[in-house]
Parts: sequence; C-alpha cells; structure tokens
Amino acid sequence: IQITDDFMFGTVFSYKEDCKEFLQRILQIRILEIRIVTPQQSIRNRKDGKGIRLDVYVRDDQGNSYDIEMQLLDTKELDLRSRYYHSEMDTYQIRKGKKYKNLKESIVIFVCGFDPFDENRSIYTFETICRENPDIRLKDKRKTYFVYIGGNRDGVAADTIKLLDYFKTGEPTDEFTFNLQNRVEQIRCDDEWRENHMTLE
Repeated sequence: IQITDDFMFGTVFSYKEDCKEFLQRILQIRILEIRIVTPQQSIRNRKDGKGIRLDVYVRDDQGNSYDIEMQLLDTKELDLRSRYYHSEMDTYQIRKGKKYKNLKESIVIFVCGFDPFDENRSIYTFETICRENPDIRLKDKRKTYFVYIGGNRDGVAADTIKLLDYFKTGEPTDEFTFNLQNRVEQIRCDDEWRENHMTLE
C-alpha cells in the first residue's frame, strides 16, 4: 500500500505538520498554522442531499478551508465534483444569519494519477475570470487545483517536484518525502489501520 492509496493518503496527511508542508509545496504559499478538522470528513447539509467524504479537510489560522483529494481513477466528473465540493464546504463554513463577507478562501486540491486536461502539466489552477476580459477576476475566494503527478515539471518549484516525484515513484528524495515514507511504513504495520482499510475496500 503506497501513499497514493486513498485511505493511506488521508491518514498520512491527517498529521498536521505533514499536511502543512504539503499545502506549502503545492500552493507555493507560507502558512503559519493549520487545523485538521478531521481526516475523511463527511459533510451532509441536507437530509436528502448527496453527502461528500473529504480525504483531508483543513483550516488555516486565517479561517481559509482546504480540501485535499487523492484521485487515481479518471471518473470523468472531477470538474463537477469540484463545484459540488466547494458548494458544500461553503455551507459548512458559514452559519445561518452570517454575512457572505464572512466566507474565507475555499481551496480544493485534486492529486491525480492521470492527466485531467491532456496538456501534460503538473499543476492546473482554476479561478473565476471574466470571459470577455480575463484580467477581471471574480473575487469569490474560490480556487481549484488539479495536480497531475506525472506532468511536465517545467516551471515547477524544486520542492514541489520532489513531492510529485515521490507520489509518482514512491521513492523519497529529500527530508520531507523520507519522513512521509517512514510514516507510510509505520501506518502499514498498524493492525487496526489495516483492518479499517480492508473494511473500506
């Protein structure tokens, strides 16, 4: 069982410092502090609504929300899943009676074992822009990242490349990825975790 296994991925990045470094490398930002809301967080806002299970759901010290998903199989619906995830996260983030200005950043990250847009990029970043004038951005505080672990590395930061190469090959090349691999090996030896994994499968 490698780190790209959905359940393993969610378990590894439920560790705060690992998750924080993951976000910093993928998004190329600095984060002071994060809080893991819960790994494998289930969100269901209506009795008859479709619930979602988030692999890793995180908030930073500014209240911004991050959903990180491992996706090895191309289900041909990630575009629409991203829309639904953002919507459900927003409802989870803001309570009845609160003003919309209280909404913080909503960021969904899909780590993919396939190229979702067939352009061989390592990272595809989406924001809402004006079709008539791309310089105009809708300030809806919503971003979606599709990370293709096998994509072209041109223009990608060195620390991000090391992380993506680790996801692709399973071979660590720096201190952070060695720590991740050690975490994977420790988790593999946990009888309760293996039992939960088999139950989920």
